[in-house]
Amino acid sequence: MGLIWVLDNLTFLITAIFLSTPVSLLIARITGALGGYFIHKKVSFKDTEKNTIGTWIKYVLVWIFAYSVVLIGIEYFSTISDLHIVIIKLAFECLVIPTNYLLLKHYVYK
Repeated sequence: MGLIWVLDNLTFLITAIFLSTPVSLLIARITGALGGYFIHKKVSFKDTEKNTIGTWIKYVLVWIFAYSVVLIGIEYFSTISDLHIVIIKLAFECLVIPTNYLLLKHYVYK
């Protein structure tokens, strides 16, 4: 899970220099999600079931939820504070990561 987090944040940091926050976050999330689906399935939750459309849809719904929470947080707090968007993103990640874990465990890979 730590590798996914590092990949996501490095991608965000690099792309945020050149692109808008929503686009940078989207690229970072997609990069992390592609690797994350299989790493969580095999390593985190040891799910031996075949990949199904239902599992993919649930994973994408959790992904959309996390993306939305972080994006709304970044957009809002970047307008009312002088904090760098990467710092704001990391703060919201602290909220989203445990929620994602619970959703993945009890909803996606149950």
